[in-house]
Amino acid sequence: NERQQVLLTLARLYELKLGRSAQAFDNLSRAFSLGGEAKVLSKILEAMRRLGDERFAPWVEARLDDDELPDEARVAVQRHRAMRMREDGNPERAFLTYAAYLADNPSARMSERALELLHELIEGIDAGELWAFYDDIIEQSEDAAWAAHIAHGAGMFALERGDTDVAIRYLERALEVAP
Repeated sequence: NERQQVLLTLARLYELKLGRSAQAFDNLSRAFSLGGEAKVLSKILEAMRRLGDERFAPWVEARLDDDELPDEARVAVQRHRAMRMREDGNPERAFLTYAAYLADNPSARMSERALELLHELIEGIDAGELWAFYDDIIEQSEDAAWAAHIAHGAGMFALERGDTDVAIRYLERALEVAP
């Protein structure tokens, strides 16, 4: 989107050439509001966070309260919020908050990218929370192929973690739910 590119260019100019982070933040906020792919929106959020503006945290929370926020934007904000919680020393809260967001509408929100972040967030905390999350999602699923895909992903992640018993349980479950 050309308008979004203009706003992003202005933000860079305000930040790098003029040292005016408040105006840079405002232009990034306006660019974000134009929407777009989650990847682009994530980059905008990262640029906003990097500015260190005290308005950023309240801005993120306000976006999450906005019922009109498009799905791609909500995904980007939720991902960013979880990563920020983790960076701030709250890994368990980050995991639980992001898992709750995914569980609210799993068929629409559980992408490969979402699962990668979930796996990243579980590092350093008890994986039992992750396995309970997977169990709930698989159990609630009405789509056997999707449930099998999720169970397979859980099994492969357990295998990566070196948890063979859990890996076998999920891989067998993948075969059970979609024979």
